[in-house]
Amino acid sequence: MQQLQPITEYYDELYPVTSDHLEFYKQILKDYPAPQKVLNIGIGTGSFEFSLSKAGYDVTGLEVIQCLLESALLKRRNQLLSLRFFKLSSTEMTKFLGHGFFNVISCLNNKIVFFKNKTLVQNFFSDSYKLLSPNGTLILHLYNHENCINAKTFSLPVKSSLRIQLFSQIQNISGISYLTQYLKKDTGHPTTIIQDEQIFPLTQNQIKDFAASAGFKSVELFADCQWSPLTADSKEIFAIIKK
Repeated sequence: MQQLQPITEYYDELYPVTSDHLEFYKQILKDYPAPQKVLNIGIGTGSFEFSLSKAGYDVTGLEVIQCLLESALLKRRNQLLSLRFFKLSSTEMTKFLGHGFFNVISCLNNKIVFFKNKTLVQNFFSDSYKLLSPNGTLILHLYNHENCINAKTFSLPVKSSLRIQLFSQIQNISGISYLTQYLKKDTGHPTTIIQDEQIFPLTQNQIKDFAASAGFKSVELFADCQWSPLTADSKEIFAIIKK
């Protein structure tokens, strides 16, 4: 169950766009001819995509949650930018988007776990490969799930802003993982936004295996968008996957 309307107001606070994020993309996109074409999946309120477009890139964003998409579309209104948002899932993208068109495809903020099962994640890798240009790059940003795979329950790092905190817990039952998330202010009761939603907590080895099966040539894993080496203690993973 998902009820994400309450997070819309706080989304940009919990998932802020930083200069490090933009510089990370600039370093990757400089290897492609202008105007570089970016496809982002699960864009939330679209702030990062808006920033990329303002930096001169041609950006397409996909989102299936209506309240988040509406917020993204408000940012797009009356702006003369190479920026477009569609209500389209990753399972549909190869039907409506150009094969071999995008230089970079990315799925950020742990959104890839919502593909629910191994088959859907494998299909995402294969579909991304089809949509990427020659030598294109797939970028994944997710939590480091290595420590939660064998645990009965596992809490992900808390995301917080001055006004709100986002708590996330994974529960493993009979080999299937479920995510519960809730928002909490300093005062008042927690507001559940996701309850027992089936997810697929992707591991480092699975990233490498799925990429290889889809035809990608290389996978590099980092701890953050500043290219820091990945360690056992790293909380997040930035995967750079080359076609």
